[in-house]
Amino acid sequence: MLAFGQIATFSPQADLCLQFLSEQEAPPPPRASGGKPLTSAPQISVQRVSFQHSAAEAPILDALSFEAAAGQMTLLSGRSGSGKTTLSHLVLGLYDPSEGEVLIGGLRPEGFLEKHFSEVAYVEAQAFLFRGSLRDNLCWGLEKPASDSEIREVLARVDLAGLALDLAIEENGQPLSTGQQQRLSIARALLRRPRFLVVDEPTAHLDDRTEILICSVLANLKGSTTLLAISHQPRLKEIADQVIELSSKTSSAKEPS
Repeated sequence: MLAFGQIATFSPQADLCLQFLSEQEAPPPPRASGGKPLTSAPQISVQRVSFQHSAAEAPILDALSFEAAAGQMTLLSGRSGSGKTTLSHLVLGLYDPSEGEVLIGGLRPEGFLEKHFSEVAYVEAQAFLFRGSLRDNLCWGLEKPASDSEIREVLARVDLAGLALDLAIEENGQPLSTGQQQRLSIARALLRRPRFLVVDEPTAHLDDRTEILICSVLANLKGSTTLLAISHQPRLKEIADQVIELSSKTSSAKEPS
């Protein structure tokens, strides 16, 4: 089961959400968290995880193990088809491992999300915006309404301060450019103040100046937020605390040089 477009969160009700992808209307609100708010960022533990879609297929991941320290950034890198997005979906509980175990803060993903759903944010590579105002798109999924000043603060952090909160967003994110849509998705994640943030190619559609800005924003989250990033971009590798290099044959973890 896959997540449904580039949103500040993801939903286990992906079958319903996929319908909204084609309709471009506001998706249903996500479930609320069932536990007390986290007081710190969680550690991620991947323990001898293997994954294959069927017994007849070769494993996409084979006995992969690593620890992502609390409050640090782990970067997943590798060629297309090496399992980067699959691994992120395993960590988020969208897939179950064929073998091994994933733990977030000592809990399996489904248990962690049951308690702390509102403190997890996911920004996918393909920007997903629905028909509505810019404010509506930013505030979707929040358990508590955000003030206009809070919204403007996150927009300024991603260099979108000039956009009006009542700007009408149409199908395919128009009238925003691809890069603006990507930054709006990042702003939506920031508005959640996540303790765990997963970002897939967050700087892929940005110019050099804006890429530097977004890398700075992500780097400043470290400490209070555990980050799992998927990217080929050298600048993101520079700010990562750990790089997981994936290939179709082997998987290894190493610190960035």
